[in-house]
Amino acid sequence: MRYMRSYFDLCYEEFLLYEKNLIDEDFWNIWMEGMKFAFSKPAFEQAWAIIQKDTKFDEHFEKFVRTSMSKAD
Repeated sequence: MRYMRSYFDLCYEEFLLYEKNLIDEDFWNIWMEGMKFAFSKPAFEQAWAIIQKDTKFDEHFEKFVRTSMSKAD
């Protein structure tokens, strides 16, 4: 679980860099596709359900994660 938490933290940092226009669209697209691929795995959905119980991310990031997971179905 520690590594899952670290991965979600990394994704959150990348998401914030994009939202603040500190990285370009090409980098974001590469990172975003990687996140969506990871989020499509059942282990990430299970980890997200646990992590959300004790961690609060920005509401935009949480929506991004939920949307990415639901599109994987």
